[in-house]
Amino acid sequence: MNCSSITNGGNAEWNETLANGQPMNGECLDGYQGSVSRKCIQFGSIGNWSSITGSCNGIIFLSSLFFILSEFF
Repeated sequence: MNCSSITNGGNAEWNETLANGQPMNGECLDGYQGSVSRKCIQFGSIGNWSSITGSCNGIIFLSSLFFILSEFF
């Protein structure tokens, strides 16, 4: 039993994987950075993705935030 691949889930790409309950890392999409993982869990005769842990944040957003913070410190 597998979970299907997802091309954009939480600003990350997820490869098809076996429903074994082990954490799997996603790859942040272009323009995003961070670290994300989730599990593929078997539910009856289908595989279901769990909620995403972590985040892929927009690089432009982070650059802007660092610039704004640097103005105050």
